[in-house]
Amino acid sequence: MAIFWKNCRLKLKQPPLTPAQWNNATVKNQHTTSYTYDATYKFLKTKSYYQKPGVLLTETTKNYEFI
Repeated sequence: MAIFWKNCRLKLKQPPLTPAQWNNATVKNQHTTSYTYDATYKFLKTKSYYQKPGVLLTETTKNYEFI
C-alpha cells in the first residue's frame, strides 16, 4: 500500500476492504500487519505482512545485550 500526501490529506493507493473481503479470512489475513513483542521488555521483535498475495515478509529486530 502506498501512502501519499496531497493538500494535507492522506491519500491511500489501496482502497479499504469491502465487507465481503473483510469477512474472508484469507483476504483479511493478507491485508493485516502482525507484530510480536518481547514478553519482558516489550520491545518489538517481529513485524509480518504480505508484500503481495502469497509473499509473506517478516522483519526481525536484533536483541541487544547490555553490560
